Amino acid sequence: MNVIQRPDGSLDPEVERLLAEVAAWMKVNSPAIHDTRPWLIYGEGATQVEAGHFKEDFAFTARDIRFTQRGETLYAIALGWPEDGRLQIRSLGKRAAEGENQIDRVELLGHTGELAFTQTADGLQVTLPAKQISPIACTLKITGRRLQPPTTATGK
Repeated sequence: MNVIQRPDGSLDPEVERLLAEVAAWMKVNSPAIHDTRPWLIYGEGATQVEAGHFKEDFAFTARDIRFTQRGETLYAIALGWPEDGRLQIRSLGKRAAEGENQIDRVELLGHTGELAFTQTADGLQVTLPAKQISPIACTLKITGRRLQPPTTATGK
């Protein structure tokens, strides 16, 4: 993180708030970050980012999703909260191949209740709780069998 300090070493209140939000998010969502590996694709969504320094102001939405995995568990990190409360993951649509993309359970890190989800050829649709968990991003923990993106996936 690029955190600017004042000459006396102190931080602006806005920076302290941001760091507190990131720390709170990591406390809940660290299973999707630590000891994970990239999934078969990095993510999906239309927001394009440029590499380089100081290019940090992106308007990410709930359609921008990044993936990590640990063992057989897949994590989908949505970079926004959907306005209608439904998160769609196109990369996890049902496949014609027997036994592929069989989703058993979907959990929202930081939420203790059950989540309703449906899976069609268009993707996995998850109904999130009414209360937003974090202003940063929300993380789904997805368990199932043979979870794979479409072979034509471009990450968009």
